[in-house]
Amino acid sequence: MTFIKLLHEGNIKEAYQHLEAKEGVINNSKEYNNDRTIRKTQVGKRQDKIGKGGDIETVAKIPIPFQKQIVLTASTFLFGSAVNLVNLSEQEKVFDKVKDLWDDLRLDSLLLDFCEAVKSETEATIIFYPQKKETETKIKARLLTSKNGKVYPVFDEFGDLVAFSWEYEATENGKEIKYLYVWTAEIEYKYRLEKEWKEVHKKKNLFKKIPVVYLPQDHTEWWDVQELIDNFEMSFSKFVDTNGYFASPMFKAKGYVSPELKAIPKKDETGQMVELGIVETKNGNIITADLDVISWDRAPEALKLEFETSKELIYALSNTPDISFDNVKGIGSVSGIALKLMFLGSILKAKKDEGKYQVVISRLISLLKSSLLINEPLLQNDLKELRVKAEFTSVLPENLQETISILSNATGGKAIMSQKTAVNSNPLVENNEEEMKALEEEKNKPLFDE
Repeated sequence: MTFIKLLHEGNIKEAYQHLEAKEGVINNSKEYNNDRTIRKTQVGKRQDKIGKGGDIETVAKIPIPFQKQIVLTASTFLFGSAVNLVNLSEQEKVFDKVKDLWDDLRLDSLLLDFCEAVKSETEATIIFYPQKKETETKIKARLLTSKNGKVYPVFDEFGDLVAFSWEYEATENGKEIKYLYVWTAEIEYKYRLEKEWKEVHKKKNLFKKIPVVYLPQDHTEWWDVQELIDNFEMSFSKFVDTNGYFASPMFKAKGYVSPELKAIPKKDETGQMVELGIVETKNGNIITADLDVISWDRAPEALKLEFETSKELIYALSNTPDISFDNVKGIGSVSGIALKLMFLGSILKAKKDEGKYQVVISRLISLLKSSLLINEPLLQNDLKELRVKAEFTSVLPENLQETISILSNATGGKAIMSQKTAVNSNPLVENNEEEMKALEEEKNKPLFDE
């Protein structure tokens, strides 16, 4: 028996058993937020040392947030700059209403957060919901991630979304109470878990479609390089421990010094001293202890090569540019083409992802249309004819001087832009019409008063 049929029959107990959350989402979120106890190879699994006296000496377990760098770069190359909505129909009035609602819901910033969550947790959801305000219904949108509950999408055999559930906890009178929302295209259900799931409400779905945008992906954005990251963090933490032992001066003492000095000092002690005793055998022979540090002379160079190679592989294989200060300080002025080639890996990855996020934006546009119909049903025919295309914009700075120079050379030095267009493009001008009037008035005036 399908989930939908059980739901319609009111059998929420059995219907709930059919819901399955995506695996690994919680652990992915933890790792993204610097938890390094997920895999056996991670630095958080390092065992602390136990000394002869039973004292526990904590070893370094330093997370290096490559994951955040990889995810934030990938999501910013997609949505760091606002999406440009283009009207492909003649419905200017309703197009403006759709754009206004897009801005009211702050969907540009919501898309950036949504993309970050998908790439870090492997799933995310944008949910639309109505709020009744006197004479009209206000539409709201929010992002659902692992921080605010679990989601359960239900698909049919063709992969179409036929129901969507959201389970979350709320505090009531000091107790955590579970709630469950379920949406189909026709009905919105809400349940509360006491001893069993009890129906809170069952009402008409005003959107007339499931009011969510859900997107999963198979693996986290850093999945291909996670072993390299684990190894880098482990090697770096061991290197920190080594510096803790040997970076500060250490003194060697032979013979009796004091009863307290019986072992090698701890790594966080400065002015360290090691007692080396003198032992007399039964035959009267004196044996003087000695201590030398066995080390590889080229160890620093080898460690440096390992860190540099691992870092390069992590960034290269995840198509993430290394834009640290040392890497960009000597670049100087570069052409627009050269700048794009420097970020080609990130650009290609963003282009590859544009397809699935076009579907996300199309779904958002569809929900925006449904939202407008809640308050203005007479717009139905106009909204049906409306066609909107989303254009992704680049976060890379444009070299306008280079572009203008190329266009000017192509036209033999002739003007390539009208004065009106130039004024409209001037970021220093606040009122374009007033500026054009002022320019016209200044044409016949002398530059200096006589």
